[in-house]
Amino acid sequence: MWSVLGRKTLSRKYVLPCRSYTRSQYTQPQITILDQWARVVETTPLTSFNSPVLETAVKRLMLETVQDRTANVGEIAVQIGLGCAKRFPESLVSCIPWYKLAVEHGDYTAAHNLLSLSRLEIPGIEKDWLKTWARRSLKTQNPNLIAFFSDVLQESKDTEDLFALLPLLEKMAALGHPACVSKLAVRYFHGKGVPQDLSIAAKYLLILSKVVPEGDPTPEYAQAFYLLGVMYLTGALRFGDPQIHPPTPTLGAGPIDSKSKIEGIIALERATGTGHPGAAKALGDIYSQGVLVPKSIEDAMACYKIAAHTNAEAMFHFGTLGLTHYPNEDPSEFIQFIEKSANAGEPRAKFWLAKNLLKGGCLQTNERQAAELLAESLELNPQDPDAAFELSLMTIDGRGGVQKDFQKASRLMLLAASREHPQAYFLLGSWYFEGKIVKRNLKLAVHFWTKALEVHNVEAAASLAKLYWEGTKPVADPENPEVTQPAIEKDSSLSMKIAREALRWSEKKSPACSESGLLLLAKFLIKRIWYENELLSGSEIRSTVAILRRLCDAGNKESLYYLGMTALDEEQRFPGIEDISPQAAIRMVIEAMEHGSTEAAVAVLSWNENNPHFEIPEYLAEKSRELLYRSASEGNAMMYRIVVSGLIGSHGTLFPTDFQKAAEISLEFLEHQVEEGESEEGAIAGAITNLLNILYHSPNVLLDRIKQEVFSLADRYIHIPEIKYKYFRYFIAHGTPEEQRLIYTWSIREKTDDDRLLFLLGAMYHTGIGTHPDIEEAVKYYELAAQKGNSSAMANLGRLYAERARYAESFQWRKMAVAKGDTATLYELALHYYAGQGTKRDIPEAMRLLTMAARNGHPDAKKMLALLQQLDE
Repeated sequence: MWSVLGRKTLSRKYVLPCRSYTRSQYTQPQITILDQWARVVETTPLTSFNSPVLETAVKRLMLETVQDRTANVGEIAVQIGLGCAKRFPESLVSCIPWYKLAVEHGDYTAAHNLLSLSRLEIPGIEKDWLKTWARRSLKTQNPNLIAFFSDVLQESKDTEDLFALLPLLEKMAALGHPACVSKLAVRYFHGKGVPQDLSIAAKYLLILSKVVPEGDPTPEYAQAFYLLGVMYLTGALRFGDPQIHPPTPTLGAGPIDSKSKIEGIIALERATGTGHPGAAKALGDIYSQGVLVPKSIEDAMACYKIAAHTNAEAMFHFGTLGLTHYPNEDPSEFIQFIEKSANAGEPRAKFWLAKNLLKGGCLQTNERQAAELLAESLELNPQDPDAAFELSLMTIDGRGGVQKDFQKASRLMLLAASREHPQAYFLLGSWYFEGKIVKRNLKLAVHFWTKALEVHNVEAAASLAKLYWEGTKPVADPENPEVTQPAIEKDSSLSMKIAREALRWSEKKSPACSESGLLLLAKFLIKRIWYENELLSGSEIRSTVAILRRLCDAGNKESLYYLGMTALDEEQRFPGIEDISPQAAIRMVIEAMEHGSTEAAVAVLSWNENNPHFEIPEYLAEKSRELLYRSASEGNAMMYRIVVSGLIGSHGTLFPTDFQKAAEISLEFLEHQVEEGESEEGAIAGAITNLLNILYHSPNVLLDRIKQEVFSLADRYIHIPEIKYKYFRYFIAHGTPEEQRLIYTWSIREKTDDDRLLFLLGAMYHTGIGTHPDIEEAVKYYELAAQKGNSSAMANLGRLYAERARYAESFQWRKMAVAKGDTATLYELALHYYAGQGTKRDIPEAMRLLTMAARNGHPDAKKMLALLQQLDE
């Protein structure tokens, strides 16, 4: 059998709000009516409330209720109305006829319920009807009805009638009627219909606490008890002190005497006992935070669950506490509470759902839904740093259907930083330093990293330490080349001071010590240990090694490389790694490489080149190369420089010479950099320069269509001197006569002062490429280039003067070229000394220079050296 509240019961009880009445408290006719109603409700489907059968039953019950003279019509009608509301929650209009019947028979509970429904704008309740009825009922001098009438007038904003009613309310309150005392206390506390006066409010609240018996669960008094508790626990009201004091912004934020604390908590408990959501939420906060009382998650969750029926914050806290402290329970109930909280407009719940939809775990990953929730959370709370931070990251990458927008992303990140988000400080510093998301600004980079230091952000500390260790060059403003930002001067003392402070944070395991931050710090310090270990004490070295070990234990594969390489140091054994054998260290580095560490890949290849006794199998070397090829192709500028310089033969034997592979990687690197917009100009310029260099040495390595794309990119960045030089050099060597003439015309018109371009212009006059041969003009431009330090121009001047038999001038230019590092001119300079042309004959110096030229691969030097050695024999 279902009770009138719609739930199964073994011992039949009929329940009024917060009051229970057993069968013995009703007359037999009353029980008969209630039993009839229970049977009707039990046999009626939830979706059939408007059916003719139920309508007929309702009318008959109403008639029998009114006709039964022994029944308390108001009380019975309220019970049936409550049954309707519980049984048919989607059709609250069903209870209105019963509440109206109860009101007509003077039931205050029904009047209160009707007023609540009227606030929900349920049809069938005319506020004018409520007002008219309330005025008529004043004649009864019923204090409950007077209290209710004050609510009706407040709802209708009838200030004139409300002031007229005030003396009557005060009269009834003076007689100790709780309902009137409660209404007056609430009115004066909030200033509703009367001037706000906390002193008067406190007076009535204290009266109420005395006139309402302890344990009385009447809900109408809940708001007043809630306010009394708030006044005690914010320090506005103190036990035994009639004065009102300035309240603290939150409960328990200031000093509160024990008596006031006890009275405040008792008041909140009384309000919570009637289901008051505000009081239950406040008590939940007190228990969950351990403020004023011992911390109790169980009590906090009990309070939050009471408040959760109407309070979105309480729903959120109940869900998150349950997931955190009851990991073995089914998480679905807790997640449902958080979802309900989010649907009710709680921004923190929306953020929690978004965060978990991004990282997975208890929710299935859904970036699109996460992005929508983050946007909603930020709309509800525009100052939320966490939502702004996460949405900024999604806007940078264009994830979850969010349009990629660097400008919007930077605005969101600045918002997060303005609300002191520690990771936002660090990222903004990185963005301003790298100049990828925002225009590069070293001053702002240092500013945001310094702000991050204040909250012990280890990533920022490591970045700042590295910045001051290495220093920077002045940064030119791309929009105004004449304006430059000052360089950051090297300051090793400040650098190590910052690093040591961060090391202390790591030893204390500060919450701001993220895994990525610890790795950055360890990388900086471990390189100081490798190259400048005298800067660190033994305990500091041990602490750094301990960080690496901690990261390794946590599964961080990149840290394996640094720990392994430190253990492989043959010159000294650092403290903290004595137990790591060379074989174990090698396995660490190889494992790091297999998990994607490019630095470990370079180390593995270097072992094969420099330390063959390590006997790294070829398959590991090839795997390392493939990893580096992939990293370079995907935009890693450092790996790109290592890989391409190796493939074109200028970086040892780490890579086989392969112009085709170098060109392919360069094109992929360029595509990533240009399309993704993730690089500063220097990285793109380097790739274009490499491609032009490859084409110069191997012009057929690329298809014509690809060549044109390279030339188009070169045109776009032609303002960069290195690109302009390689671009001109290629067309001078491999271009058509028409292209060569264009290069000559362009060079003459531009009047450049770049030594390399001056050299090329001299070479064009020298060889007659793009213009008519003119040795005098060639000498003129060679000398201009040579004066700016161009060694190739010096060597060519030496050749031209030698052809004219002007040996003294030829000797001087060739000697200057060799001094500038032009090894190709060593052979010609040796001939000057051997023959005594333009200088005093000097056979030992000639032999020394010939030997150097032969070692650098000069074929004529090798032949002459061999011939001279035979003559000596």
